[in-house]
Amino acid sequence: MNHEEVLKWSSKNSKKPVFAFWDFAVGKEKSLGGLVITGTSQGKSAAEVVQKLLKNSELMPNSIYPIYIQEGKFIFSKYELKQKNITLPKSISSETIFLE
Repeated sequence: MNHEEVLKWSSKNSKKPVFAFWDFAVGKEKSLGGLVITGTSQGKSAAEVVQKLLKNSELMPNSIYPIYIQEGKFIFSKYELKQKNITLPKSISSETIFLE
């Protein structure tokens, strides 16, 4: 099933605000937002693994432990916040990237 359709349906039909974990899921007729992981942070983590492999030709990919991303960004949809009549606390809104 198309994820855009699922996000739109969930946003429209949920009695509670829908929060997201990934940046692509935030926006008008999608999720309200949240503390999300971005593709950029995922790419940086992948680059770290590749660099380790390139520096040591004897290193096997399955010998590298997963990299746990400790960073996230507050991203919220202005449209969805307004639709759900939600005001973010100043401590969060001051660090938030707003869409739309």
